[in-house]
Amino acid sequence: MINRYSATMPARNGLTGSSLGLFLRVLATANRIRSWLETCRDYRRAAASYDELRRLSEAELRRRGLSRDTLARDICSACASPASHPHADRRSCNTQLLLRLLIVSCALAYPSQLVAGDDWPSRPIKLVVPFPAGGNTDAVARLTAEFMQKAIGGASIVVENHAGAGGIVATEMVAKAAPDGHTLCMCSIGPITIAPATQKLRFDPLNDLAPISLVSTNPLMLVVHPSVKANSAQDLVALARAEPGRLNYSSAGIGALTFFSAELFKAKAGIQITHVAYRGGAQATMAVVAGDVQLTFANMADALAQIEGGKVRALGVTTAQRSPAAPDVPTLAEQGIGGYATESWNALFAPRGTPRPVIDRLAGIVAKMALDPSIQKRMHGFGSVPASSSPEAFAGMLRKETTQWASLVKEIGLK
Repeated sequence: MINRYSATMPARNGLTGSSLGLFLRVLATANRIRSWLETCRDYRRAAASYDELRRLSEAELRRRGLSRDTLARDICSACASPASHPHADRRSCNTQLLLRLLIVSCALAYPSQLVAGDDWPSRPIKLVVPFPAGGNTDAVARLTAEFMQKAIGGASIVVENHAGAGGIVATEMVAKAAPDGHTLCMCSIGPITIAPATQKLRFDPLNDLAPISLVSTNPLMLVVHPSVKANSAQDLVALARAEPGRLNYSSAGIGALTFFSAELFKAKAGIQITHVAYRGGAQATMAVVAGDVQLTFANMADALAQIEGGKVRALGVTTAQRSPAAPDVPTLAEQGIGGYATESWNALFAPRGTPRPVIDRLAGIVAKMALDPSIQKRMHGFGSVPASSSPEAFAGMLRKETTQWASLVKEIGLK
């Protein structure tokens, strides 16, 4: 139903567009600027406009309904008029101003070549995690930050946790951040492809975010507190049917895969269990350990240590095949829950409009990370499988998966 995407695909490297085309465009821009300067000598207005121009991204220009031509003309408002004006008789050219304006115009014409060159990153990179520290997404993010920091050459990468609404709050925050390559998100499946089918969002995950690459995949596990008298998924179904509404399950919040997996289980098994939301997957798992709720669909990373310590009991995995990390735990489909298959993933995103060379460089780093033996060992240790993809392949996967989840939500009547 929801398939696993872990094929490693190399990202494209290098600048887009030909050097000759860039040179001709810069030359044409220089000639236009010289013409503007010959008819407009209001240096104070030009300098002020320059200071504003250099702070605007191409995406911001589009949002304001502006064009490059309009911006350049507006360096002096009088230049917009064919009539003569007080500055027309000043024919001398301020070379310094010309060069400054040329740089600005080049940045507007080809921002990615300038932003994503040797100057990127020009300050610490913020990697946002939409969940609290200690969970699977957090673990993957910190491992990724460590690898990326070395690959980029020691640039500082700061991991920030912003939990709330099943990951939606922080995902929206990144979608609305400046697209300059210095704000990234280690996002997960819930806010990206599931939430659009279950909630009204204030952003569009497919259009407001730039997909970079998958980073990891991992199954979920159905686990119960040791006091629950069930040793299999079918035992749990029988118990829930015998005592409708008595069993409670925890999740990382409405819209998260931990929530949706439980709701799908309810629909497929025809049972009633009550939802209790927590701020993250790790907290939802600890609620079962504490006996506050009876069961949860936990990320493998959150479940393995608790299973080994006897704090919870594993009844099944959510994927179509058994997990190498827990080969003795059967799938839910094996136990008679027909058509059941879900899998979580973590992936790298940036705000839409982030320069393509930055996207490609990051995708290339993730591709190398997925093949690194030490990374593979560390991820396998907490139940995840390293993955990577090209930005295009990942974007296609997201479109397909969003459609699948929307159909599934409608099928089980969750919305």
